[in-house]
Amino acid sequence: MRIEILDDAQQDLLEGFHFYEKVTTGLGSYFLDCLFSDIDSLIIYAGIHPIVWGYHRSLSKRFPFAIYYGVRTDVVRIHAVLDCRFPGSRRTARRIAGQDTRTWVAAKRNCFDCANFYRNSLLTRSYSAEHINLLW
Repeated sequence: MRIEILDDAQQDLLEGFHFYEKVTTGLGSYFLDCLFSDIDSLIIYAGIHPIVWGYHRSLSKRFPFAIYYGVRTDVVRIHAVLDCRFPGSRRTARRIAGQDTRTWVAAKRNCFDCANFYRNSLLTRSYSAEHINLLW
């Protein structure tokens, strides 16, 4: 199995890196490590995630991001890595893989539901107060 990260998804990762790096030096690198770990896990788990708006959606383990990908025989194509905290951001206006804007607006709204998942998961995991403030 091979993984391809499309240009738009790479741009999403860079934006996330810059955002978290501004929050705290080194957090951007940690963000990329976590997201690439989640992406690498698709080599084993590709295709088991729910299909949302025509793409499989995998939720990141540490950050409130969703990875939208497609699977073809031996290739996993990452189409987008969306921040689940902010519905209606600039990402909603972008067309990905020929999908019209309305599809991604709806996907972004659906992704907002992921934020509730992350908030609820904070209750069951032990995080420092500083870490929680960085994420939310």
